[in-house]
Amino acid sequence: WNQQLDLEYHPENNDYSPTALISDNSEVVITVFDEFTSIHADSRSRSDDDDTKIVNTVRRYLGSITLPISSIYRVKTLNGVFELDVPPLLLGYSGAPEKAMLRLYIVLKPGLAVIALTSSGSGVFLPRLVHALSPPPLLQRRGEAQESQMLRLLRLVSLVPSAEAWVTLKRKDGIVPWTALQEDIWTTSKEFLDMAAGADQERAILLCNFFLYLGIETYVVLGPGVTSPRAAFVLTKGTTSSGGSGLDGQPQLWNASTGNVHSILDERVELRSAGMLFNEKNVWANIQLKDQPWEMSWDLENTKAWRPFFGPQFPARPMTTVQVQMEYERMPEARQMVSQLEAELEKEVMDAVSTFRASTYTRFNRRCSRILKGLLRDLEEHAVASGRRESGRARRLSTADQRQPEAESSAAMQAAHLDALAPLLQNFDIQGFPLNMRMQARLFSHPQAPDNVMKKMYERQYYAPNLFAAQM
Repeated sequence: WNQQLDLEYHPENNDYSPTALISDNSEVVITVFDEFTSIHADSRSRSDDDDTKIVNTVRRYLGSITLPISSIYRVKTLNGVFELDVPPLLLGYSGAPEKAMLRLYIVLKPGLAVIALTSSGSGVFLPRLVHALSPPPLLQRRGEAQESQMLRLLRLVSLVPSAEAWVTLKRKDGIVPWTALQEDIWTTSKEFLDMAAGADQERAILLCNFFLYLGIETYVVLGPGVTSPRAAFVLTKGTTSSGGSGLDGQPQLWNASTGNVHSILDERVELRSAGMLFNEKNVWANIQLKDQPWEMSWDLENTKAWRPFFGPQFPARPMTTVQVQMEYERMPEARQMVSQLEAELEKEVMDAVSTFRASTYTRFNRRCSRILKGLLRDLEEHAVASGRRESGRARRLSTADQRQPEAESSAAMQAAHLDALAPLLQNFDIQGFPLNMRMQARLFSHPQAPDNVMKKMYERQYYAPNLFAAQM
């Protein structure tokens, strides 16, 4: 009980493509035996004084469970309690056989995930998704420090809605683009921005491609995270064309879905287990006993820690990328569109609040609204600057030291808000908090979510990617 087994798996013709794995008829059969040990005297002994004992160990069949390889591949991780197939009668045991349960945790090692399924239905080698792509011109600011550029790009990518959010939103309007938003489909960066929706891996690949354009040594890391069992992160190793990225040149893990970045030594990092990573040249599988970022080695030259797909026995071959360079069109009317969006959404929200408080007349304070709007705009710059969650020192910091910069920043922001609202606080009691967050599925699945607001956003296509750049 409580044993860990590593079983080698080789599909027919060594075909690891998604199509082949889904249609594979192979099975994993787990058989459970009861180990019974009996001790008795040696009947062959010719002396009465000889107390030689014979230990006999036999295994008695109890039951088994069969799991198709295709099912394991579809769910990626099989975790739970499963019922064994037990025979109706077990001789040697008293009573009728009861249901026997077995707790299992089965996962395919990362070497099987080197091929991704694209929106066209074909398979693509993961490194072909990584290629330097130019960020929007509005985010390429002369004289800006490289780390500030990286944080701004991180914020931009994190604002693109999740596929789950748009599935939830479009279901309210009767339209669900299921083919484009399937979880197992990997889109190119251009397709991702054209749809303005995607999963963790699309965000991580887009951010990785932007960082490559800046000349930064960058990788995409896959593994379970705090917010997703199939998370994707961007790893920067501190090597850039300008001499270093990140404080002290420490490797950093960038979460393109939440907008957070941590040192690999920070135990608060949202990646809980690093299974594999890849760049535009190769794929590496983590074969270390430890897989938590702050405890493992990130030296890809260490073959005892990382197993490369391409190596001396299987040399790399030329590859062409599936990515295409994106063209950005300047929209003179973008600011006007954003202002119109702001006014229309504000009206919809006010109507929704009034409807929700139908039994009470709601007065909206215009002066307070103007002040709050200014503070809300300041929050966006604060969100960009606060993407970094740690000091970047090589040694681990204490919890108090880690939280000190955050506490100081929050205290300064609260003081600024209280100072701006001081004239109103003399006559009014103001309570609440600002909504400054990316679009998430749970925002639209709430039963009391204002349908009019969501419908207007969808009908007017306010999720267009050029608007994300226009607001940065």
